[in-house]
Amino acid sequence: MRLQNVLNLLKQGGNNNVPTTEIASNFIPPDHFNMITVFVILLTLTLGIIIPDIEFVLGMVGSTIGCAICVVFPALIFIKLTR
Repeated sequence: MRLQNVLNLLKQGGNNNVPTTEIASNFIPPDHFNMITVFVILLTLTLGIIIPDIEFVLGMVGSTIGCAICVVFPALIFIKLTR
């Protein structure tokens, strides 16, 4: 049913006779999306001004990903395989 709706949209190029809940069930309202976008941009700008040393930021990202690869991912794979 959904595939047919998508194909109809592609053929017609519009939203004719297709309920909006079938097109996007997890739609974010524009105001909410804009607030999230502004928050992420301001947070990134603030962190860039406060921490001007890129080596520190890359070290933190690397250590976080390293811990996730070594500890978290094997545990998640084990849980997934034993269920």
